Amino acid sequence: MGWLISPTLIMFVTLGYGLYLRWLRQAEWENWVVFSMVGLGMYAIILFFIGGIGKAMRGEKHFSGSEKLIYGYLGGLWAVIILISIYLMGHN
Repeated sequence: MGWLISPTLIMFVTLGYGLYLRWLRQAEWENWVVFSMVGLGMYAIILFFIGGIGKAMRGEKHFSGSEKLIYGYLGGLWAVIILISIYLMGHN
């Protein structure tokens, strides 16, 4: 399950790089922030979709503890990304 989280860590690094560019007053910081936020949001949605199809095809109806943890992490991440996106759209 650890390999499922590594793309989110990469996107967090690119998000940090975009915020670092903003701190340096560089012109391209918006691109880095937007690409990382879209990547984080889309990755969570894709994993929910693929995981749901896999469980449905196997006929499983219950989630294990590790599945609850990863889906909770991805759901929380997705909710935070949506809230930050709404905030940035409203204040720019």
